[in-house]
Amino acid sequence: PQPHRPGGRVSVQEKLIRNRVVEELKGVEGLPSRVYAARFRTIGPSLVPCVTVYSDGGRVVESTALGNGTRKYERQFELRIGIVVNSERKNDPGAGIADQLDELGEIVEAWAFKHEHFDGVWVEAVLSRIETGTPQESKEPTAVRLLVFDVTYFDYAPKLTTEELKPFAEAHIDHDLASADGQVDASDTIEIPQL
Repeated sequence: PQPHRPGGRVSVQEKLIRNRVVEELKGVEGLPSRVYAARFRTIGPSLVPCVTVYSDGGRVVESTALGNGTRKYERQFELRIGIVVNSERKNDPGAGIADQLDELGEIVEAWAFKHEHFDGVWVEAVLSRIETGTPQESKEPTAVRLLVFDVTYFDYAPKLTTEELKPFAEAHIDHDLASADGQVDASDTIEIPQL
């Protein structure tokens, strides 16, 4: 088995959380039905309004050895939920954008507070900041409200099962009493009884 490197990869659990949030948000009343699990996506006028869900900044907060080759990690990442809207009125560019962002932002916040522990999927999700901006590539009056949640959850290092381990039935030992000469002075093979 490969060594478990918690800081150098996106956790499978993190991906599952993102995907589950996307599916949940698709069914939230009042939110756009278009919810995408991606940060880097060209969003044309026909796809707006929409919601994007992605993650950033994963890190291990604490690591605990549980024995038997198992390790428990307390992990954190930023879950970013973006709300993308454009003007509802073509003759008055920009009209209604702030109201749409406020209304949809409140719906997302209410959903997140209702799912504080998300049925045990995460320990907690805390709203840490809200950002508002405009996409540079947009040709229409468009704005984005980004709600950033600090999500904490537990992850476990893969535990080795007894089927993956070969029985330790024999050990071979070489002894070099005078290490400078590089000669093996004694050699022994030990058989270990299997219980």
